[in-house]
Amino acid sequence: MNQLIDKEFVEVSEDENKKEYKKKKAAGKRKVDEDQAADDEMPIDEEPIQVSIPLQASKTLRERATSAPLFEAMRNLSAERKRMIREMGFGELIDFPIGDIPTKLAFFVVNSLDTKSMCLKLREGKIKILPETVQKVIGIPMGERPLERQEGERGYDDPFLAEWKSQFPEDTKRITTRNVSEVIVETTNTDYMFKMNFLMLFANTMGCYDNSSGVKYTVLNNV
Repeated sequence: MNQLIDKEFVEVSEDENKKEYKKKKAAGKRKVDEDQAADDEMPIDEEPIQVSIPLQASKTLRERATSAPLFEAMRNLSAERKRMIREMGFGELIDFPIGDIPTKLAFFVVNSLDTKSMCLKLREGKIKILPETVQKVIGIPMGERPLERQEGERGYDDPFLAEWKSQFPEDTKRITTRNVSEVIVETTNTDYMFKMNFLMLFANTMGCYDNSSGVKYTVLNNV
């Protein structure tokens, strides 16, 4: 496995295959018990049937951030909210269809990625991963200016950050993507705050790369 894969998030398990094997073994035992007389007539030195457990197929990769909050928030958008999202360049995400990512598929993709060349190495050939590739697959805007470290970045005590945080209960210790999704679902506003909520949810679902469930404030600090 690629050494660059964070072992903390790679779950190598044979549970599913072992369960299937045990089911087959139990079914075979019942057959033996029912037809014991017939089995006694079979040669005792006959080779047992070998059941192969495909180890590669059982390897999984747990997702660091679930896509379910984004899925839920995009399910029942009003016509006005959809119009705003299209104007922002994220129209392809309307009715976002991915509520869960298969863990075996996630492992296969990461395990097939050559991080030096940024290519997926498949049996049929290589797929080069570029920013343009992500843009085409997901359907998101791609500008020229980086989001991080913009001039005039908001400070921690900026009034707008306090206004954004005021949407959540005061006893909320850590705002998560689930919290942001719930605010979007439970409200109907179509103002600047809705845009910020959407951008925060999207960025923290699709763009973050650590294992903390709390949202990162890069969007709020720089937009």
